[in-house]
Amino acid sequence: MRRCRWLASAAVLLSFAALPAATKPKEKVPERYRTWLNRDAVYIITDEEKNAFLKLDSDQARDVFIQEFWEIRNPLRGSKDNPYKDEIYRRIEHANAHFGRQSNTPGWMTDMGRTYIELGAPKSRFPLIGYGQIYPLELWFYANDTGNPSLPPFFYVLFYIPEDIGEYRFYRPAFDGPMKLV
Repeated sequence: MRRCRWLASAAVLLSFAALPAATKPKEKVPERYRTWLNRDAVYIITDEEKNAFLKLDSDQARDVFIQEFWEIRNPLRGSKDNPYKDEIYRRIEHANAHFGRQSNTPGWMTDMGRTYIELGAPKSRFPLIGYGQIYPLELWFYANDTGNPSLPPFFYVLFYIPEDIGEYRFYRPAFDGPMKLV
């Protein structure tokens, strides 16, 4: 009996001790940093970098992180010019200007926008629109000019508009199957 009371008292104390930690409001990341994380770097930041960024507790630390993030990717190390960073922001602007119009979605959030931001402009584009019972398609051809070993020497990305409504989406043959295109 005595042991049961002791366990009950310990449980109550532990629950009260955990209460301040549970009710403490989680510190929010300011809007400009959330925009950077969720728009500007969303397709190029690694999971480890994102987790590290979210653990930072000051704006100064976040600013240093962002500066280092871009410097690591700068092909001209130590230079004030960063062609990689400039290219990413140019691609985001292009995506916003050219994609997402059908659904009023920001272009960077569309599948075409994501592809454009990650891979750049395709070598060629082949739209397939108005071919009988086939939903609108667009085929983008890429060549791996960068020498990146994680990409094949050349590849295609196929987009389609499901049910002929909304934005172009990635066509995934194994998941979507051929009937999604008709």
